[in-house]
Amino acid sequence: MNDERVLQKLEEIAQWLKLQNRSLVKALLEEVLDSDRDKLIYHLSDGERSSTDIAREVGVSQPTVSNLWRRWRRLGIVLERPDIPGRVRKLCGLEELDIDVLRTF
Repeated sequence: MNDERVLQKLEEIAQWLKLQNRSLVKALLEEVLDSDRDKLIYHLSDGERSSTDIAREVGVSQPTVSNLWRRWRRLGIVLERPDIPGRVRKLCGLEELDIDVLRTF
């Protein structure tokens, strides 16, 4: 099997896993992200923004974002970028699970 075919199969498997676990992940995120502030911070955790960037955008302190990221890493709802230690990206978008994100609160 060539690399392109393997990648295609892995993407298909990932899609099936998302479908199978959608309700479990949604319930977990709704439980953990219990405020509009936390939902927005999670939503902005795209792997590109730093904790400082997100803190500034949301209007919280940088340690607040870092502490949430630490907690969320332990829960497995964010993944640390291997190329930028300390930077994380969310496991999935809240929109994918029909969870509303308020840009202001």
